[in-house]
Amino acid sequence: MVAHPQATSVVAGPAFAGTLLDAARSRTAASPHHVRVRLGGACVDVRFDGPGSAGALLPAWRPLIVDPDDEAAMAATPEATLHVLTADASGPSPAAPWGRAIEAAHAASHEALEFFDLAGTVGLWEASARTGVWWAPRPETFTVHDRIQPLLPLLRWALRGADRPVLRAGLVGSARGGLLIAGGPGSGRSTTVLAARRLGLAALSDAATVVAPGELRGFPLTGYATATTRTIALLPELMSRLAPLPRTPLGQQAVVLDARPLRATDGMPLRAVVVVRLGDLAGAPLRILPQDAAAAVLPALTPMLPGTRPVDLRLAATLADALPVYGLTVGPEVDAVAGALARILRDQA
Repeated sequence: MVAHPQATSVVAGPAFAGTLLDAARSRTAASPHHVRVRLGGACVDVRFDGPGSAGALLPAWRPLIVDPDDEAAMAATPEATLHVLTADASGPSPAAPWGRAIEAAHAASHEALEFFDLAGTVGLWEASARTGVWWAPRPETFTVHDRIQPLLPLLRWALRGADRPVLRAGLVGSARGGLLIAGGPGSGRSTTVLAARRLGLAALSDAATVVAPGELRGFPLTGYATATTRTIALLPELMSRLAPLPRTPLGQQAVVLDARPLRATDGMPLRAVVVVRLGDLAGAPLRILPQDAAAAVLPALTPMLPGTRPVDLRLAATLADALPVYGLTVGPEVDAVAGALARILRDQA
């Protein structure tokens, strides 16, 4: 079991899994709403139970959707299939109430199945069928922040077999390459990603990035960042990029990120990891010694999300061994923050 302040992740029993998977397949089979997304060279089919669930999530995922005219991508065998359902369209999940399902899952100890309960939603991953389910009460459950959630827990499992960890990190880049921006809540990660645009760098991802460790490439997940009132005050040009979407539970607003041409299907070659923290003054980037890099990077990149396993930590650790790691203090001088990122890219290109 993985501890998390808002979630429980456990292995689930086969009887429970079969009930949930059968219900999900039945609901989405009758719906015309389905897409194929591409992440790190792996294709994943996503099936929705109706226009409500599809409309809530697809705007955030649009840059990832495979063009139906891309015959090679459409013919490829998908790495996984995900079913996204809401109680409004499909009725209550067969797993409800969650407490009983979790209790039964504890007793089952079936390694091929994983289950989590997150803020009133339920998810399941069935490894042998490469199938995941996300069941939410209603489309409105998918706030700006939550629109990434079906990707984070389910794709952590779905992409594990393709050696593609999903990390809590932002991604900025230019023609020189990309930087992973690592930092926990309140670290200044979103401010750093959005400040990068001040010097012409592209802001590609805010809260989550898929990484191909062996190839050292990063792939952004959604089209939005979240910005606090402080970040918008520091970067007033963001006002023109605010999306007409509800605020997050913490009052943050959605900002539309940069899309193509840098959001390429073959990803962004990574040049360094930058671990950020808030401070009163912006500092110069400081290279972290190799022997200290893993200790600095892992807590920022791999919080205990549902589905986290030692293999995910090992995949993330390879980045600390393969890439230079910098520490950066993020202050109110956003031009200095952008300049520091540009300097790192220039030095590492």
